[in-house]
Amino acid sequence: MTTIKATAAQSIALERRRLTDRAALVRGRVEATPGCNLLPKIANVENRLRLMQFAVAKTLLDEIDDTLDGLRRKAAESELAQAIRQQDELLAERGVETFEVGAVRARDGWQWLTSRKPARLSAVQIATGDRYAALHASAHRDGLSTSANDNAGGGDLTVQQVMAAAELRHAQRQVLAAVHAHIAGATGSDRLAGLLEAICGRGATPRQLAGNDDRRAAAVEVELRLALDMASVAFKMAPRMGEAA
Repeated sequence: MTTIKATAAQSIALERRRLTDRAALVRGRVEATPGCNLLPKIANVENRLRLMQFAVAKTLLDEIDDTLDGLRRKAAESELAQAIRQQDELLAERGVETFEVGAVRARDGWQWLTSRKPARLSAVQIATGDRYAALHASAHRDGLSTSANDNAGGGDLTVQQVMAAAELRHAQRQVLAAVHAHIAGATGSDRLAGLLEAICGRGATPRQLAGNDDRRAAAVEVELRLALDMASVAFKMAPRMGEAA
């Protein structure tokens, strides 16, 4: 078999094309991120490419990508914090303790998982999953039945009560969406957020998600623990340095 090797000129042209294409993609990200102040840096990259300083150009592109990823994470965290504040304010207005847990959760996959002995999850992971489960259950209850159950005084529901219930559910769904965005932004994938939704939200078991394969179910549990750790940060429930989990 004959092996055809690229000439030095061809290798240089190939590397320039590869980095030029990457620089174009990164420029698009920079231009789509107002206030990032990275246009001078991407212009420097393009100048380095013209001078064939490929190693320097690659280092600069890596730095720009890291900065943009950091800005995206900060934006997701800011949106999450705002959504949680809105949720807490609405609950406080209704005289409900913020994120009251356990009132509407049936026996399901999440409850089964937390009841296993010895414990497979940390206290923070369990509290995080409970918070997510309670939010999900409340956010997806039927609007009229929810208002009727909460109408302790009896009688017909008022328009204000129905609207208040709808407003509260909307805020709860915003919080859930922000948690998903936080996890997806940190991992670059929706998989872990999807596991959190399936197990803590819909009540699936790891074994169901793994197609009744015990080995794969164990791997699903490991992934769920990662998702819970990320959600605990999003909910600001993660323990501080030096504190027990």
